[in-house]
Amino acid sequence: MTETALAPPAFLAPFAGRAASLAASGPDWLRDLRRAGAERFERLGVPTTKLEDWKGTNVAGIAKIPFAPALDRPAARSDSGAFAQIDLSGPRLVFVDGRFDPERSRVTRLPDGVRVGRLFDALRECPERLEALWLARPRGESTVFADLNAALFDDGTVILIPDHIRLETPITILHLASASDEPVAVHTRTAIVAGRESAVTVVEIYAGGGRNRWSNIVGDTMIGDGAQLRHYRLQVEEPGGFHIADRRSSQGRDSRLATFDIDLGAGMARHDVRGILDGEGSDMRLWGLYLTQDSQHVDHHTIIDHAKPHGESRELYKGILDGQSRTVFCGRIIVRHGAQKTDSKQSNPNLLLSDGALAQTRPQLEIHANDVKCTH
Repeated sequence: MTETALAPPAFLAPFAGRAASLAASGPDWLRDLRRAGAERFERLGVPTTKLEDWKGTNVAGIAKIPFAPALDRPAARSDSGAFAQIDLSGPRLVFVDGRFDPERSRVTRLPDGVRVGRLFDALRECPERLEALWLARPRGESTVFADLNAALFDDGTVILIPDHIRLETPITILHLASASDEPVAVHTRTAIVAGRESAVTVVEIYAGGGRNRWSNIVGDTMIGDGAQLRHYRLQVEEPGGFHIADRRSSQGRDSRLATFDIDLGAGMARHDVRGILDGEGSDMRLWGLYLTQDSQHVDHHTIIDHAKPHGESRELYKGILDGQSRTVFCGRIIVRHGAQKTDSKQSNPNLLLSDGALAQTRPQLEIHANDVKCTH
């Protein structure tokens, strides 16, 4: 463990039994993934503000709280009110404290070949369909929290859309939390694969929880040639909790990805988003909105990686800050050698409603091609 990280033994102790059980199950590639994630987290620990990528966000509080796996607690019902009643008429998966809730979930009348369900089931029935997606994530590029997720995730969501299938209704994923203030951690994962010329909309909601809840989320998305994905993500967890998410996407030729991130809750939220436009003519849109008050802290670190020519990206994150709240936006655009005719624009306007609020914005451009349009 380095001097720029924290990971006291007491932090990892409650997870040791579960980690050992998970590491012994699944195919070889998954066991390797879990083992590598655990080793990297133990080596690097919880980051501190001495690290460049974390200097604006202090997560040391996570290492000080004796979190335990949420699944070690008895099953509970969430009192997340209206969010539990959301019905967008399409397939719906509901998780409460990381547990799948079959009573409130609905997965029926899907086109042939479409799979919408639990990650637990997919790993048992078709692990090969997840292998390429997860192993495509380069080791060392993820945050240490994503490594910890790899070691400890129990369940999550899988969405597999075959070639040429266009779903008219959205797929909804509800992650609800019970209101207990016991220090619990939920490590969950989402995998989305959109085949060639397919189209799908996904709505992901995180709601509820107590003061000492930690949601540690990882998402991986692969979008085939000519496919379209719209991904809406709403975070309204209770103040005082921690919400950390690490998402990666890869796009094929002429594909379209639009993401909409809305942060209204949690005491501390951190999002690491990396999108690789790995097909010529691909298009990526990142839209974000955050409303903060009191002592809330929201951090967005984004990387848009243009790897092929004629790619286009637009990034707009807006914030409204009140009280003593803090926000960080670090947006990096990479244009690789040969990615000519790239067109990329980035913006991060913020409205401060109080003298105590502070918004930090750090745009970054890394351009290795000479025929591009990039602005921030």
